[in-house]
Amino acid sequence: MITKLELKNFKAHKNAFFDLKGLNVFTGKNGMGKSSIIQSILLLRQSYLSQRKFEGLILNGDLVMIGNSQDAFCESGDGDEIEFVITDENSCKHQWLFSRNVDKNFLPLKNSVNEDDFSKLEMFGKNFQYIAAEHLAAKESHERNTYFVEQLNQISEKHGDGKYTVHYLSNNAEKDITFPQMGHEKAKSLKLKSQVEAWLHEISPSIKLTINENSAQNSVSLRYQFETNLGQTKEYKPENVGFGVSYIIPVLVAILTAKKSGIILIENPEAHLHPAGQSVIGKLFCLAAQCGIQLIVETHSDHIVNSILVNIVENKRNSSVGINPENVAIYFIEREKESHISLVHPIKIRDDARIIGPPKDFFDQFSKDMKLIMGF
Repeated sequence: MITKLELKNFKAHKNAFFDLKGLNVFTGKNGMGKSSIIQSILLLRQSYLSQRKFEGLILNGDLVMIGNSQDAFCESGDGDEIEFVITDENSCKHQWLFSRNVDKNFLPLKNSVNEDDFSKLEMFGKNFQYIAAEHLAAKESHERNTYFVEQLNQISEKHGDGKYTVHYLSNNAEKDITFPQMGHEKAKSLKLKSQVEAWLHEISPSIKLTINENSAQNSVSLRYQFETNLGQTKEYKPENVGFGVSYIIPVLVAILTAKKSGIILIENPEAHLHPAGQSVIGKLFCLAAQCGIQLIVETHSDHIVNSILVNIVENKRNSSVGINPENVAIYFIEREKESHISLVHPIKIRDDARIIGPPKDFFDQFSKDMKLIMGF
């Protein structure tokens, strides 16, 4: 687990510092530098996995495409080095310094690092998943990949696309989810497929998954049915059910199969979801964090943030449910007008889940609109 993250001279971040918890939420207007925080972790991972010996930062690869050094360096930064510092749960600091290497897409490592350090961080291992803003599309046929699913434990191959999610779900359908505490109370069992369906019911009521593997064609198919008072409907192609259901399946699968200290990076989990569904996902985030899974989430959803606050209140009433506020970090990111560097605002949450002194534009659009409606 990552407990601290420091970024220096990286993209819009001149000198940014983040205290990370189990559940970490980054929000703010578009183009403020939220994605860059996630990209810093992805750059280190893709560079490590792409080299026999870690010699530098590979800016363009299977996880993220930055461009060249000009795109990676902070325009208002100091010096000719990018610095990433990560502190783990054992208070061990891991530092990487990279030289500018003008107009190149590889930044040489400037300091010495212990190769053994990489094995100590989950972000470099199999207990890691990345789900990008653009991922699993609504389609019936999905590719199988035994190596990525069974050996690497990954639902994605490139850029967080989630392309192997259905194969991963099929392969683990009859296995119990990692933590019973994350089990949906209305699920028929703790089996992964049953749990995914139960959580999907909160988003699209009565939905069921039909999954079939075709080894001859190296594919796995996914269709949906709905339970009615008269039985089950015919099978529907995902294209005819709605993007929201297909879009959220990678998030559900990644969380329900994650192990303790696992790290999951998620961009815009609210995409295509009804507000009630967004709140449900916020609840699952809280359950996962309380089980020791680390989530780093970029979102524009006030419903997800409000769901987290609701779960903080529930935890105060009953410590066995919800989430402890000490296990939540919310950051609002904006840009400084003159220098155009990112400014980081930690959101302070009281024990009663009230936010102390929220910055301007922190999910206040509803209040602004209501004042106009009421004529204030």
